[in-house]
Amino acid sequence: MKKVLLATTALLGLVALSAPVQADPLKVTVGGSVEFQAGFADEDFDSNYRNYDFTSTPNVVVGAEGKASNGLVYGGKVEMDNESDFVGQTNYDRKDSIEFDKAVTYLSGKWGRVELGDENSAANRLTVTAPTGFGTGGFAGDYQKFLLINNVGDTTNFDLNRSAEGFYFRGLANSYKPTLTESGLEDYEDSTKVTYLTPKFAGFQLGLSYTPKVGDELTGVSRDKYTGYSGGTPALWNQYEDLIEAAANYSYKFDNGLGLGASVGYNYAKAVKTTTSADAREDLGSLNLGLSGSFKGFTLGGGYTYDGQSGLRKATQTYDDAAQSYNVGLQYATGPFAVGVNYLNAETEGDVTDSDNNKLQVVGLGGTYELAPGLSTFAEVDFVNYESEDQFLSGSNTSKKYDSTVFVLGTKLDF
Repeated sequence: MKKVLLATTALLGLVALSAPVQADPLKVTVGGSVEFQAGFADEDFDSNYRNYDFTSTPNVVVGAEGKASNGLVYGGKVEMDNESDFVGQTNYDRKDSIEFDKAVTYLSGKWGRVELGDENSAANRLTVTAPTGFGTGGFAGDYQKFLLINNVGDTTNFDLNRSAEGFYFRGLANSYKPTLTESGLEDYEDSTKVTYLTPKFAGFQLGLSYTPKVGDELTGVSRDKYTGYSGGTPALWNQYEDLIEAAANYSYKFDNGLGLGASVGYNYAKAVKTTTSADAREDLGSLNLGLSGSFKGFTLGGGYTYDGQSGLRKATQTYDDAAQSYNVGLQYATGPFAVGVNYLNAETEGDVTDSDNNKLQVVGLGGTYELAPGLSTFAEVDFVNYESEDQFLSGSNTSKKYDSTVFVLGTKLDF
């Protein structure tokens, strides 16, 4: 890891030494979006809850960019989002707040691009998956925010905490993880990191990102060497350190209109040490592959992620099935219209002392229509099937299966 830090420091030093005294004035831009959604969910175990709700999501992006006399491009971006949370275990009122989502400084030139701060990793941006440019994104979209598993702490009728851990954060590689919860995914993508992207050459581009501690954002500092995490379930998203994400992408469009895309990536991170050796977890080793093709408005693509035994408890591995997922989808876009369908299938070991696995399937179907420049409307339906390795509750709810159908309608203004 010291070699990674030294290489990063050397690269930044070379860039700094090449910076000239004179430069054009910074150009400041302000943009963002406002999105309204109406969601309706029909799911198991929701008899005590309403089926619908509205959400409104503002997003503001402030950027600044300049160009030095030697061609060096430099700038930064700050992005603010509306974050929602729920108060307490028995009070389901939503609490909203404006938070900084991303904050990054970048330098670019003929040698490539360096990013410093809170921004999606190189692997996140270079990974090829099933198409998601319709509705809210299908399996990668916003249906999750309307699921009870994301919204309540009802430990009497609907406690999925243990079963959900298997999917909470295993697949770091693919930009669309097999997860039923939102918070871990967002915090991982925004962890403070250093990223390098090569220039594109003949359709090829490489990327590398390094994160000292997954989950540390903005001004947060974590120097903890040990974690008190225990139990049989896998390590969660914030229990990895020294995360290295490497990815390669190929994209090319031929004269006849045929487009091809492919990607391969590998991520490695050390599991944070536990206070007792019996609770030690496996390190992360995650491989992902993606392939897509497009022609005359149609795009067909998919991706595969293999996490193996990443995060599993080393001791008492009675059951250690590999974690893996795949996705596939088809999209058609022409003029102001875009319609598509995609599918996610994921399976992972949860508790290493339990013989069953956690299994997740999501089918997303939707469309988007651009009403005017910057203004669009969309509709989507998602079908979710989740099988837990353990019953949801030891009391009244002994089921291991959970099904949900979510409808989302909305409008979005980009400015």
